[in-house]
Amino acid sequence: MRKALLYVLLLVSTAVEGRSQIAPIRDRDPIEFVLQVKQLGEFIERFNLQLPPVTMDTTAPHAKERMLLSLFDFDYADTHGDEVMEFIGSVLRYGDRIHYGDTSWVAIAQCAVEVGGRPDSIVLVLRTENIDSEMYKWVIVAAEGFPLQLLPEEKSRLYKIFPQENEINFIQLSDITRRNAENILNYADSRFVVDQTSVFYALVATGQLKINHVKDLHYQFATSEYTFWVKHYPRHTTNSGWLICRLGEK
Repeated sequence: MRKALLYVLLLVSTAVEGRSQIAPIRDRDPIEFVLQVKQLGEFIERFNLQLPPVTMDTTAPHAKERMLLSLFDFDYADTHGDEVMEFIGSVLRYGDRIHYGDTSWVAIAQCAVEVGGRPDSIVLVLRTENIDSEMYKWVIVAAEGFPLQLLPEEKSRLYKIFPQENEINFIQLSDITRRNAENILNYADSRFVVDQTSVFYALVATGQLKINHVKDLHYQFATSEYTFWVKHYPRHTTNSGWLICRLGEK
């Protein structure tokens, strides 16, 4: 029933160059996807039902459903009809809204970097943070990636601080940091877990890591019942810009 409703919503009539046209989703020309969502701010406004497509009659039946449907990547909506309709129903039932200052959404940036002069890649997670009543800023809340794991070049039980070292003021520590720095995690507590975000800040602060550019960017949002992801589709079609590319249960 829900899938049938999705197809009903996608069967729309509009004047295109003076002609009347009815287009199901499989014909790839539904009116719900008529506007490109050029900026993330536009995505948020349309999600909040504040910026309908100019060709949409907001007084027509299922207008709110169609407005939310217009925020989906066409192919995803076509292949996940039941899931999409469940999501739209949930958003309308709970009255979910997105606000810039919310902590329920993050930006996920895949970055091309140089670490010690060698090219690599890391992922940064950023969130908005309130400065005062009228101002916000983006802050880095997490970092992860292979170069941030601090994996030792060699793992061996032979790398250890000897039991009697305390009797000679742990003189071995000086030698470890000078001669075996690349294997320092061999000397860590067995329960120690590397905090990759702290490693990121340390590498940047010491000039060892430089970000060249962001090579992929998407956003993760949370509603009352769902998590969903939004990415940019730079296509030469009406169904382009910032669109929902995936849904997941919260």
